[in-house]
Amino acid sequence: GQQMKNFYDGNGYKIKHMQITSWSITSQRKRGLFSEIAQAPYTGGIYPILVTDVTFDSCTIDYNITSYGYTEYTGFLAGVCYDNGLSNVLGVVHKIRVMPSCTINIVGRPYSLYLGGIVGRGRVDNSIFSGTINWETTSSVNIGYVGGIAGLCNYSFNNLFDGKITVQRAAGADETSDKYFVGGITGSFSDSMAIVVSRGTIVGGSTAGSSYTGGLGGRVFGGDHIYQGYSSLDSVYDANSFGYILGGQESTPTTEWSGVFYAVDSTYRDATYNAMFSNNGTDTTGWKKTGDFLQNQDSLEAYGWDFDTDWYVAENVFDGYPVP
Repeated sequence: GQQMKNFYDGNGYKIKHMQITSWSITSQRKRGLFSEIAQAPYTGGIYPILVTDVTFDSCTIDYNITSYGYTEYTGFLAGVCYDNGLSNVLGVVHKIRVMPSCTINIVGRPYSLYLGGIVGRGRVDNSIFSGTINWETTSSVNIGYVGGIAGLCNYSFNNLFDGKITVQRAAGADETSDKYFVGGITGSFSDSMAIVVSRGTIVGGSTAGSSYTGGLGGRVFGGDHIYQGYSSLDSVYDANSFGYILGGQESTPTTEWSGVFYAVDSTYRDATYNAMFSNNGTDTTGWKKTGDFLQNQDSLEAYGWDFDTDWYVAENVFDGYPVP
């Protein structure tokens, strides 16, 4: 991919049959349709959207990591998207759709990996990932961020994950110092997440080292807000710390939680042992809901959910569950 600095409007068209395989460039390897998306020049107090309205269909990213010591950034749209850390403007990546026919397969041990369905690292808004991500490690990893939307981000607004993420170790691989953060929306975030849904499948992480796997995010790092969203995953397991909302924390959060739930019914593992964090003792009893609650618009509106602007229920889609 090439560095992209100008506007790119996909106008709803599809990118089909894109294939990305391994190559060696520098100590930071960035893979995607664009290697990186650079912020446009600041003008008039507004940072504009740079990439919008693009759909990926029948695309693959498939490579082996053969040299330890490199940082890898991978996503269908871009390896890295720079967002300047602003919360009051729309992100530079907006309205991206990755179809179920798209797959990322990575084998090997990087020094660090930022792996997202849309971008490896950076902010993405109003987007959907329905594809598959597979990463098989061959030895202990310094650090790995894996998310359906982004591997690592500051902010994530109006996003939906309904794909599958699998992180596993090759037979006999050392896992004593593993450090994975795996989440349906993002592996790790440091500020705000809002109007987000995770409905897919996550299998992965590590039972050793410091590994967090969560329905919405693997880890929060001093986050400020997470509000209006839910997780109803098929499975979340095989991690040192895991939960249906977040896997864990690495700093004392000042987080405001509002209108966030996880759904548990007969098809989902009961997460009473760890609804949000495994290590901070938070009482999350009120966050566990049945499908009936999440299918009831009046119940959700009582928690501030806005079905005029932010949420909608489409007939015969997701069994009547709301989506952003």
